Amino acid sequence: KVSTLIKAGADVNAKGTHKINGVELEVTALILASDKGHKDVVSVLLEAGADVNVKNTTDGWTALMDASSKGHKDVVSVLLEAGADVNVKDAANGWTALMFASDKGHKDVVSALLEAGADVNTKNTNGGTALIAASMRGHKDVVSALLEAGADVNVKNTDGQTALMYASDKGHKDVVSALLVAGADVNVNTHDGSIFKFLFG
Repeated sequence: KVSTLIKAGADVNAKGTHKINGVELEVTALILASDKGHKDVVSVLLEAGADVNVKNTTDGWTALMDASSKGHKDVVSVLLEAGADVNVKDAANGWTALMFASDKGHKDVVSALLEAGADVNTKNTNGGTALIAASMRGHKDVVSALLEAGADVNVKNTDGQTALMYASDKGHKDVVSALLVAGADVNVNTHDGSIFKFLFG
């Protein structure tokens, strides 16, 4: 059906209003297909000239970000092979595909993005990294993959909080252990006090 529309002259880069995660966005067919995990459709659209790095007009997400957030590893691989920018940031919060995948715990996607050159230590607008996101959510396998790729275990966000602080606060024991083995500083302070003030108020 998609192939038929393309042969009939459909503009593969045209944008329309659609709901993704309950939010109305101006997106292309490629972004929609990537979000839903339709690998074959994604391939057809790319072969027809779809812009692999186009962003939606609301929060600046790309097809790679949508696919990474949803854990569609096969789609992520196709997009990367087509030249998707692995380090582009969204317009809303400065998040990358790696951050979205790490936050959701999609280890296979995280590994694919890292292999494609994702910057493991890039920061969002709040100074957060993929490691901080994964640690906060308790995704131990993702945390290990990020650390192996060279993630800075002691990096602080703009509030002076580290991955260890978030993992400790949420009770993620396995993550805390992994961070400590990787050299996390247990005595690091936030900008306005100690780790104990962060944890216990």
